[in-house]
Amino acid sequence: MLPGKSYVLRVGTHCGVERLGLPVNDVFWITDEADATATDWLPAQWAESVDDGLIPLTIMLSADQSTLKAEVAGHAAEYRRLAETDQDALCA
Repeated sequence: MLPGKSYVLRVGTHCGVERLGLPVNDVFWITDEADATATDWLPAQWAESVDDGLIPLTIMLSADQSTLKAEVAGHAAEYRRLAETDQDALCA
């Protein structure tokens, strides 16, 4: 995916969207906006857009590809590259 260009990515919501379940440009992404105690974080504004366990996120990579913005229903969340120091997800 090219930086600065919008794409729609359908992401599974079984474990929430704190982490994007699919890589973008071979990178996995995580948001620091998620509640640290929630294993199934999903912004309330995004909930109505979930269909059959999937949510269509409009995503855009920053120019330097260090962050990714995901937006649904006028509400955006910023993601960063998943680091080795990020804890494993607790959702099964």
